[in-house]
Amino acid sequence: MKDDRTILTEELLAVWCRELVREWHTCNRDFLAEALAVPQIELAANATATLGTWDRNKRRIRISLRHVLEDSWTTVLETLRHEMAHQFADEVLGAHDEPPHGRAFGEACRRLRIDARASVPLCERIRVQADPEESPPESKIAVTIRKLLALGTSDNENEAAAAMRKASILLHKHKLDLADLDAREGFDRRVLGAFKARHSGWEYTRARILTDYFYVTAIWIPSYDVHTQKRGSVLEIHGRRGDVSLASWVHDWLEDTIERLWSRYRTDRKLPGNTERRRYLEGLLQGFHDKLAAEAKPEEPGGALVKVRDAELEAHFRWLYPRIRNVTRTTRTTRAYHDGVRDGSEIELRRPLGREERARPRELPGS
Repeated sequence: MKDDRTILTEELLAVWCRELVREWHTCNRDFLAEALAVPQIELAANATATLGTWDRNKRRIRISLRHVLEDSWTTVLETLRHEMAHQFADEVLGAHDEPPHGRAFGEACRRLRIDARASVPLCERIRVQADPEESPPESKIAVTIRKLLALGTSDNENEAAAAMRKASILLHKHKLDLADLDAREGFDRRVLGAFKARHSGWEYTRARILTDYFYVTAIWIPSYDVHTQKRGSVLEIHGRRGDVSLASWVHDWLEDTIERLWSRYRTDRKLPGNTERRRYLEGLLQGFHDKLAAEAKPEEPGGALVKVRDAELEAHFRWLYPRIRNVTRTTRTTRAYHDGVRDGSEIELRRPLGREERARPRELPGS
C-alpha cells in the first residue's frame, strides 16, 4: 500500500536493496542449492511498464521502485523470483538461444516454485496450476454451499440448523469426490490479514481453525514493511480455489465476530480498557475450535464440518516450502480466557446480516 509519508533518500533505497539482496540469497540457498552468483540488484525509479527486469549483459536485476512502494512485500518477492528464474535460465541452463519464456525458463520457475505463465505477480492472490486460458466459473457445489450458508442466518433455528447440516454434508462429499475438481481448479494461495512484527495468540488460533476444519494449509511467511523498515510476518493459506475463498471469508468473519463479542463482554464486565482483550479473543477462538472438534466426529458421515487431511495438498505445500518448522505456543489463562472459551463454544458459523453487515460487509465469495 502506498504511504505518502515515506521520504525517499539514498540511505532508504540502499536499505531496501539490501533487503532484496538478502531475499535473493535465501531463495538461491533454499531452492537453487546456491547455483547462482549474486548479481547487481537495483531499484528502478523510472520503471512504469514492468515490475522487474533481468539484464544478462550487465548481470543486473532491477525492481520497480513504484512496485516496492505500492505493493506488498510478498508480491515484490514474487517479482524477484521471476527475475531470478531468468538469471538461472541464462547462467546455469545456458538458454541463450531460447525465447525469454522458453523451456529453460519454465524449468527455472519450477525450481523456484513460481508460475512460469505469470509475467507479473497477481497481487495477494497468486494462482498456481490454474487453467491457462481463463478462470472457470464457480462450481455448482460451491454455489450451493454458499446459498446454504446464507440460509444459516434464518431466524428459524430448525431451518438454519438443517441448512448448515446440508452444507456440511456437501463439503464432506466435495472432499471425497475431489478428482473431478482437481484438474480444473488446481491450487491457490492467498495472503490474509495484516503484516505485523508480532502477532497475537488469537491470530495463531484462528489460523489453526482454518487448517483444521476448512481444507487449507497455512504458513506464517517472513515479510517486510518498506515504510518502517521492520521485519515481521503475514499469514498465507494454500488450497483449492473454492476452499481458499471460503477460508478467506471465514478468516474475516471470525475477526468481525470476536471483536463484536469482546465489545459486549467488556461492557457487561465494566472493564476499563483492553488489558484482557487478547486473552478473551484467544479464549473465544479456542472455544469455537473445540466446538468444531466436537462436531467433526458425527455418527453419520457429513453430519458436521469434517476434518480431512488432504495428502495431495500437503505434498504440494511441502514442495513450495521445503524448509518449514512447527512452533508450539503456550497461553497464560485468566478468567477472561475461560469466559472466552465458554462464549466461543456458542459461536454459530453464519453470514452476518443487518446494520452490522452494511457497515462492514463480509460477503461470501460470489455473493
